[in-house]
Amino acid sequence: MEKDTIAFIWIIGGIALMVAELATPGMVIVFLGFSAVVVGVLNYGGILSSQVWSAVLWAAVSLALVLAFRKVALRLFPSERSYQLVEDDVDAIGTVVTVIKRINDRTPEGRINYAGTSWQALSSRGVIEEGKKARLLYRDNISWVVEACGDDEE
Repeated sequence: MEKDTIAFIWIIGGIALMVAELATPGMVIVFLGFSAVVVGVLNYGGILSSQVWSAVLWAAVSLALVLAFRKVALRLFPSERSYQLVEDDVDAIGTVVTVIKRINDRTPEGRINYAGTSWQALSSRGVIEEGKKARLLYRDNISWVVEACGDDEE
């Protein structure tokens, strides 16, 4: 293949990767694309003539850019995040449960009995002792966040 054709393939491929970043989160593909454009320009200018060295340079520049600039780019262009409760969680919120292992507000080592099984639990504030009642507030990953309630509540 001709030198100019290979250079344009690198450049067009790099631009395509940078555009693809718009559809995929992560801020990695844009650096791969930028590296490909750099390699294409160096190929076009005659600085690189071997495709093996082009691939090695592309990999090295891509890695360097990702390591050096990804965190900065994520701060400048934060991805959209949303948190949505599933229907079962929404139905469970407010349910009074029994604490089966002491719950604190720092680590999810506590356990509750809910829906016939044992769940990890974390207190919204303070400590809830074993045998006491707690109210489900929301689920954080696989742990329920609960608050203490009176023993007479059902």
